[in-house]
Amino acid sequence: MKLIFIYGAPASGKLTIAKEISKVTGYKIFHNHLTLDFLDEIFGENKKGFWEAVDEIRLTVFEKAARSKIKGLIFTYGSINHNNFEFLKKVIERIEKYKGKVCLVNTKCSEKELLKRIKSKSRKEYNKLKNSKELRKILLTWDFETKIPSKKTLEIDTEVLSPKRAAQKIIKYYKLK
Repeated sequence: MKLIFIYGAPASGKLTIAKEISKVTGYKIFHNHLTLDFLDEIFGENKKGFWEAVDEIRLTVFEKAARSKIKGLIFTYGSINHNNFEFLKKVIERIEKYKGKVCLVNTKCSEKELLKRIKSKSRKEYNKLKNSKELRKILLTWDFETKIPSKKTLEIDTEVLSPKRAAQKIIKYYKLK
């Protein structure tokens, strides 16, 4: 199985690109907000155990998909940095255990463009960030540029490439057809 792991800032085009890749490859999309929204309903204001549960569910899904020999899965994620390298390491271990491959993609976009994009109506569908002030805070707090040590990462400038062109580039680079 190939796991296309797309990470980047809010509104950088991760899900839109994932949808384009899915159209061509038939890979299913495991959208970041699926686990967040699901577990938020359970944990609500009491976040004790929330992130641990999020990681456990995601890792279980990845492992079951890899073990089932699913051709491919596309996962969207936010920030990769030293705080969550351990999660990514576990993802890679679970996929590679079943002879799979994790294909890393980092989406990039200027802050000016991100601020325009978060106003899009399509962001309401998945309860995504829509607040400019909150986006600025997130961009100052989180690192969306970190390179994963010893792993190749394809960088996609979503301000330059359309979602369709970005998907084509990813498909070609990781030989997904």
